[in-house]
Amino acid sequence: ADKGVGIGNQFLSKIREVNQIAHVFRAFSDPYISHIHQTHALGSTEQVLEDIEIVALELQIAGIHKRTIYVINVDERNLEDAVRKTIAVRVTTKFGGRAVVMSAKLEEDAIDLPEEERRKCLEKFGLFESGLTTFIKKTYELLGLNTFYTIKDNMVRAWSVTRETTFLEAAKIVYTDFYENFQGAEVIEVEKLLEVGSWDKVQEKGLIRQEIRDHIVRDGDIVEFNLS
Repeated sequence: ADKGVGIGNQFLSKIREVNQIAHVFRAFSDPYISHIHQTHALGSTEQVLEDIEIVALELQIAGIHKRTIYVINVDERNLEDAVRKTIAVRVTTKFGGRAVVMSAKLEEDAIDLPEEERRKCLEKFGLFESGLTTFIKKTYELLGLNTFYTIKDNMVRAWSVTRETTFLEAAKIVYTDFYENFQGAEVIEVEKLLEVGSWDKVQEKGLIRQEIRDHIVRDGDIVEFNLS
């Protein structure tokens, strides 16, 4: 693929267009699932590090350098906090980026459970959120993204923006044709709105802050744009 031909080259062309790469690496020990280039014990951190090194070298040869998040798929028994932290630290110390240690099997088992049962299922392994949630947070962190929300006709929409986005720039994303009419924004943090219960009550309590075009949108802001 690094010579510019074949299906592999098409894949590398796609990789060059993205802002971030997510690599998923095996770290579980099921002997019935084969592992290519195995030189260490199945599921060992040493094998994970070697696998990452092989992929990193292939990308380096192809001249691809991207922000990377490493998803380490472990056995459920290795989900203890200390074990997860050890694996993540060893990976990020050697390769940089971010690392998420999770069990795909546990994620699969828990995803269709009712919310309360899913919470209890995760807590049995010392987890307070799913691996998918952690992955999304780490991805936003690595890309330097925040999320703000708009509400219209009782519908909530989330918007992803870079951390230095101003309210004028955010208005341009939401209202592509009318953003130049931006006069300001009424803003409340999503946690405060959920705590108080409604936009009207938030206004009554004087919790809404007024923002101008050059101010920076914060993560978790709910924004109502004022357009003339």
